[in-house]
Amino acid sequence: MGRIWSRIQSLPAQTAVGAYRSLREEIQTDTLWDLCLAAGFTLYFPRVVDLKSRRMGWIPFRGAGSIDDGPWTKGAHGIPELQGPAADIHAASFRLLFVPGVAFTPQGARLGMGAGYYDRLNLEGGAALSVGLAFDFQVIDSIPQDGWDRPVDWVVTDQREIRACRADALP
Repeated sequence: MGRIWSRIQSLPAQTAVGAYRSLREEIQTDTLWDLCLAAGFTLYFPRVVDLKSRRMGWIPFRGAGSIDDGPWTKGAHGIPELQGPAADIHAASFRLLFVPGVAFTPQGARLGMGAGYYDRLNLEGGAALSVGLAFDFQVIDSIPQDGWDRPVDWVVTDQREIRACRADALP
């Protein structure tokens, strides 16, 4: 996570960041989130608010100093979700939107878990710089794409960073 941290640590305090809690088989994000909290960033975590429409709401993290301090529970899909009231915030309000994925291409194409939650966010996202976090072996040459699939702007792995779409969005 050092690569992405070296890019984002100079952002101003109170920067709104869309985060997610990683699953055991995914690249671990807790250290990055703890660094963001220490820098004064405002972290928001997704929670499924409507299964039928596949809509997520954003819950602001209010813990003291570590991501482990939050009241986490297993959500609708077995993914850890932060409890508490959803904020009145839109994904376009985030400076950064971190996105999980099963696989990514060097051009930013993303293969998720198949429900389209993050593709909807990227459609709504507007100004947010979307960053896919993955292990390097998850970067592959091509991924079949449909019209609703949305690429990420950057892919950051444990070995490299790939500026896919909006290469100049961070220094």
